[in-house]
Amino acid sequence: MSDADARTKTTSAQRSPLRSLTRVLVGVALVALTWTGLVGHWLPGWLRPRVEAAATEALGTPVKLGALAIAPWRLEVTASDLAVGPTERPWLRLKQAEVGLSLESLWRFAPVIKRVDLQAPQLDVERVSADRFNFSPLLDKLSQPSPDAQADAEPARFAVFNISLRDGVVRYADRVLDQSHLVDGIRLEVPFLSSLPSHVEVTVQPLLEARIDGSALRVAGRTLPFHAGLRSEVDVRWQDVDLAHWLDAARPLLPQPWRPQARSGRLDTDLRVVFEQRTSPALPVLAVQGRLGVKALDLSLPAVPGVGALDAGWQQLELSGLDLQPLN
Repeated sequence: MSDADARTKTTSAQRSPLRSLTRVLVGVALVALTWTGLVGHWLPGWLRPRVEAAATEALGTPVKLGALAIAPWRLEVTASDLAVGPTERPWLRLKQAEVGLSLESLWRFAPVIKRVDLQAPQLDVERVSADRFNFSPLLDKLSQPSPDAQADAEPARFAVFNISLRDGVVRYADRVLDQSHLVDGIRLEVPFLSSLPSHVEVTVQPLLEARIDGSALRVAGRTLPFHAGLRSEVDVRWQDVDLAHWLDAARPLLPQPWRPQARSGRLDTDLRVVFEQRTSPALPVLAVQGRLGVKALDLSLPAVPGVGALDAGWQQLELSGLDLQPLN
């Protein structure tokens, strides 16, 4: 064999692995481009009207979705400008929802959501009669038995972690009692809701913050899963509550002889609610600890036979060191 033939064979042998690697890389690139094109670009447009139609059919009220985006490599879905309810006056609006899917869903054979982020939801609730609300048709639809439902169907298998809600607003209008209330600045964080075990990292602590008719509310929780008795604690702070406003709102719900008329009053609470399981037959522990204070209270009590009407009030009353255990 000549030297030229030997060099040709050597060069061909060197090129063969390179050609195989090139083919593999080209194949991977084509699969990646196809996955990105189909899932990231084509699928959202195809899916959005079908999601609207299916949701409208299931809920019995119009559902509109402004945009739908899918990040195929991060397994994240973003839905924007969601509206649920009559087109002219939807009772639920959501600026944006981001959902992250975990690969654990594949071997669990059930949805495992690693993150849910809801931005600027707005809920408009209207009480139109004694027992009907603007969303009552939705409840009527959901209460109808499904023809495909099975009586012995197993509970749904799912896991949702790191649920966050920001900048929420709830508007409540009561046409029966002629009242309206506003809950804004809502921030809600829930670590998880699950019916199956999972190993998704939990980074969220239980939290609820809001302004209720201008009064700041903060509820923060802690769970100690490895503490004996699964001890859980919730801190409740509701500051500068207008008692006159809330007593006036509650008056129609009270019996006629017990309807006080409040002219002023502010309430502050700083409480901790503790729950701890105990081995039977011992009762579980439920304790309410902390302080509450009322200041500048001025109210009139309705006339009582033999006593007449009464005025009551005080400049400041504070109860501190509270330790109530109602179960004991």
